[in-house]
Amino acid sequence: MRYNDLIHTLQNLTKKTISQTKLSEILNCKVQTINKRALRNSNFSITDIETIEDYFDIDLSEKQEVAETYDLNAIIKKICEQVIEKKITAEFLDKIIGEKLNDTKLPANSIINHNLVDKQE
Repeated sequence: MRYNDLIHTLQNLTKKTISQTKLSEILNCKVQTINKRALRNSNFSITDIETIEDYFDIDLSEKQEVAETYDLNAIIKKICEQVIEKKITAEFLDKIIGEKLNDTKLPANSIINHNLVDKQE
């Protein structure tokens, strides 16, 4: 779930204004981290969503499908970087290439499990 969607949904469900400071306290991170997410309208991780749900005692999964997709070009760039740094093996590439592609998108669980995208902050 992206920052703007999250804030809008939280404010509608809680009938309260949710500040970046409050969100940083809930997620135990710096306000600057939340501000960067807001500026980029970044996605929140499943863990972050669960933490927010627990704090507010709400269920966001009904409001937004958590299984996101990522741009294939960004994934290919990350794979190339990791190949150059010798962090991934031929077996890994065989597994990724074997994943079912949907045009230019991959399922989130395929890439998160293989650390192909940088963790959103």
